[in-house]
Amino acid sequence: YELRVAVVKRLLAELSPEGSLLLGHSEALIGSAAGGRSVGPDPLASNVRANVDTTIAMISAVAKLPVESFVLASTGEVYGDSGDSFVETMIPRPQTPYGVSKWMAEAAVLGAWSAVGLPGVVARIGVVYGAGQDNPAMFVPQLLSALREQKPFAMSPGQQTRDFVFVADAAEALVRLSRCHAARGEIVNVGTGQEISVATLAERLIAR
Repeated sequence: YELRVAVVKRLLAELSPEGSLLLGHSEALIGSAAGGRSVGPDPLASNVRANVDTTIAMISAVAKLPVESFVLASTGEVYGDSGDSFVETMIPRPQTPYGVSKWMAEAAVLGAWSAVGLPGVVARIGVVYGAGQDNPAMFVPQLLSALREQKPFAMSPGQQTRDFVFVADAAEALVRLSRCHAARGEIVNVGTGQEISVATLAERLIAR
């Protein structure tokens, strides 16, 4: 734990010497082989290490710094598989180790807001896609890789819908949230507001 805090402090000194702005995204800062989404022999424990332990270390590292905003990049997976449109007031029912770990990280950030006044914001982001994404656990890079290599691609019927968010739009939303004082201590969904079925997305990618 102490090593994680030390690493975060060193990264902060390099990235933001004045401590004026921190975008808190644990796997982005510390680096995880699967981008914070583990499918190993003990995925819950590894996701907790990547997302919860590191988030708490980040909170500890910035506790006495003049940080204007601490934005946690969370995920819509905390809602689970509810058939309704996701709204921030819904009771989270995560059904994956990744979703559970992000929900726990959210609790740490919001708890720090209540306990010590950390200007924390939780951003629950839809499914992010974009250049440089090579996570084999994610649908879009998996499909694009299969298309490039002209290999068969096995998938479900794809009737489930998702809100896919371009990475540049997600990044812009995080920056805007960091500057929004009304968002302090709040949970904010980040997405396009438009759902698309996985099957339809696959058809569009194949057609390109």
